[in-house]
Amino acid sequence: MKCCKLILTLTVLAFLLSGNAHATDYFICDCATGADPNCIVGNDANDGLSPTTPWQSTSMVGSIINTLQAGDQILFAKGGSWTNAAMGNLYNFNSTGSNPIVFDSYTPSWGGSAKPILSESTVDINLFSFVDGGDADHDEGYVVRNLDLRGNGTAQWAVFAYNDADYIHLENLDIQGFEIGVHCAGANPPNPGADYQNQHMTLLNSTIIDCSGQGFLGGADYLRIEGCHFENNGFAQAIFNHNIYLSNGNHVVIRNNELYRSAVVDGMAHGTSLVVHGTLDDLLIEGNYVHEDAGFVTGHAWGIAVDPGYDSAESFTNVIIRGNLLVNMFNIGIGVTSAPGAIIENNVIINESSGDLVAIAAPDRLRGDNDAETTNVTVRNNSIYLRNANVFTVGISVGDEGNGHVVASNVISLDGGNGFEMNLIDADYAGVDNNMMELLNNANWGAGQDLSSWSMSRGFDLQSLTGDPQFTSPGAPDHNLIPLSSSPLIDAGHPTLSSSIDNTGAPRIGVADIGAYEIFTVDISEGLVGLEWQVVSCFPNPTNDQIHLISDNSMVGTAYTIYNCMGQSLMAGKVVSSEMVLDLGDYSAGIYYVVMGVDQAIKVIKE
Repeated sequence: MKCCKLILTLTVLAFLLSGNAHATDYFICDCATGADPNCIVGNDANDGLSPTTPWQSTSMVGSIINTLQAGDQILFAKGGSWTNAAMGNLYNFNSTGSNPIVFDSYTPSWGGSAKPILSESTVDINLFSFVDGGDADHDEGYVVRNLDLRGNGTAQWAVFAYNDADYIHLENLDIQGFEIGVHCAGANPPNPGADYQNQHMTLLNSTIIDCSGQGFLGGADYLRIEGCHFENNGFAQAIFNHNIYLSNGNHVVIRNNELYRSAVVDGMAHGTSLVVHGTLDDLLIEGNYVHEDAGFVTGHAWGIAVDPGYDSAESFTNVIIRGNLLVNMFNIGIGVTSAPGAIIENNVIINESSGDLVAIAAPDRLRGDNDAETTNVTVRNNSIYLRNANVFTVGISVGDEGNGHVVASNVISLDGGNGFEMNLIDADYAGVDNNMMELLNNANWGAGQDLSSWSMSRGFDLQSLTGDPQFTSPGAPDHNLIPLSSSPLIDAGHPTLSSSIDNTGAPRIGVADIGAYEIFTVDISEGLVGLEWQVVSCFPNPTNDQIHLISDNSMVGTAYTIYNCMGQSLMAGKVVSSEMVLDLGDYSAGIYYVVMGVDQAIKVIKE
C-alpha cells in the first residue's frame, strides 16, 4: 500500500517536560567543515553561559560532565560543526530520569538553522559514550536530541550505553557513517545499587544510515524504538549484520519504523533487516515498513526474525508481531522459533519476485535442545500477495513441533507453490479455518492439494474460501491490499479466533473480515455528508493534494479511514499525532470523507 505522508508533531514525554526546570545552560559553537557560512567560532576561554559567550570545543563538556546538576543543558549552535567531537565517557550521579541532563541545540544570533554537526573519525572512539569505567555504577537521566552525528566511515559508535545507564532518550537525531549507530550493551560486575542491564532507552524519530556493522545493536528493559528510518546498515558483513539487531531485554517495543537495504554487499541485500536473538519477554513488533528492492536480495534477506542465534538457552515469550508491511523479502518474511504463544497478526506481506519465499514461518529454523519449544503459535488475519512464485514458495508454514497452533482468517494470493505447509498431526492444531486463497497457475492450497482435497484429508478449512479476494491495487507501486467493498473477505473471518483489531488498530466489529483490514462500508445517506465535528478540522479545504488534519489529543491512537463519495474505503491508518498530513494527490477530483474513531468525520473536497 502506498504509504501516506505523515508529518508528526510528537509530544516529548512528560518526564522530559518536567525536567526542563534546569540549573544551567552551557553553549558551544564551532565552525568546522559543513558549518553555516555565517558561523562565528566560540572560545574555550569564555564562560559558556550564554549564546554570546559560547565555548568552542566539545572537550569542555567532558571536563564538566561529572559535576553537572540535574536539568543542566549542553547546547550546540544550530549551523555549527565540530570535528573530533567525542567527549569521553559521559556519566553523572546527579541527573535522574525525571530531571535529565540534556544535549540539544540552540539558535545562535548569526542565524544558523541546520542541526549541529558533530563528527568523530577516530577508529574505536564513540561520539556519545554513556559509560562509567570499571565495575558498573548506576546512573540515569540523559537526553540527546536535534543533532547530526557523523562517523565518516571510521568511528566506532554514535551512541553507546553500558554499565547500567538508564533513562537515555534519543530523539530527532541524524546518525550516519559509524560502525554501529546505537549500541545498548550490558555491564561489568555491578557495584551496590547497580545491575547488569540498561533500562528505559528510547530511540525516536531518528535516521540511522550507512553504518557498516549494525544500525541498532543490543537491548534494554523497557526499550522503545519508534518512528525511525534505518537504511544501508550492515554492509561490512553479509548474514550477521542488520538494520536492527536486538539481543536482550524485556518489555520492548519496535514500532512504526522503516527498515531498508540491510547488509547490502555487492549491491545485494544479505541480512535479516530486524533480527531478535537471546532471551526476551514482552516483545511488540508493530507497524514497521520493511522492504528491499525487487531482485536485489539473496536468501539471507529475511524481513523479521525472532529466533535463536546463540549457544546458550534462548526463549521469546509474550511476542506479538502485528501490523507490519513487508515488501520484497527473500527466504523468510516473518519467522519465529522458540517463541511459545507468539501471535503473528494483521501483517501485509507482498513479494512480486517470490522465489523460495516462506511469507510466515513458525518455526523458521532448527533450535537447540536447550531452547524453548515453538508451541501455541497463532497466525491470523494476515494478507499475503506473492507473484512469480515457484514450487518452494509457501504462504504460511506452521509445523515441525509444538501443539495448540491456530491459523485462521488469513488471505493468500499466489501463483505457485503452496498456500499452507502444516506437517504436524491434525490434533496439534487448535484451529485452521476461515482462510481464503487465490490460487493461480499451479498453486495449491497445501501439500499439493486444492481446498476440497485438503479439507477432506485434514479436516481443516471447512469454512474457508477460494477465489479473487478483490484487493484494491496489490501490485507496485501501490501495494494496497485493502479489499474492495464487494470483496468476499468481508465478514468471512473466524467468529472466535480472529484478531480483535485490524492492521490500523481499529476494532473489528461483528464478524471479522478475513485478512489484515477490517472494512467499514459507510452509508453516505446516513448523515455523514457535511459533518464537521468539533474535534476534527483540516486545511486547506478544498485541496489539490495534501490536507493538514487537526484533531483533539483524545483521537491519537485511534484509526482513520478515507472514503469516497460512494462509501468505499480507500486508505486506512492510525492517528499518531494531533496534527498530521494526508496526501490525496493520487485521487481524482471529488468529495472524500475522513472518518476518525467511530464517530468523528470531516468532508474534504479534492479539486
